[in-house]
Amino acid sequence: MTKFEAEIQLKKGRKIKHSYYTQDEFLYMKDDILYTEEDYPMGTLNDKFWKSIQKWEDGWELYINKNINN
Repeated sequence: MTKFEAEIQLKKGRKIKHSYYTQDEFLYMKDDILYTEEDYPMGTLNDKFWKSIQKWEDGWELYINKNINN
């Protein structure tokens, strides 16, 4: 999905990842703040982390935890 579509998913409370991330890396949003999988706050969608560091315009996808034991 595109970066714009990823933003929509974040705002809906879903976890996202980029195709360059490792299997266990993802981002999520809570109270308009982006967090890593380790619950580290990375700022808002208007901050440097999202605007400049996460620079990819496509290649985003929903994060699915594949380590869940059913």
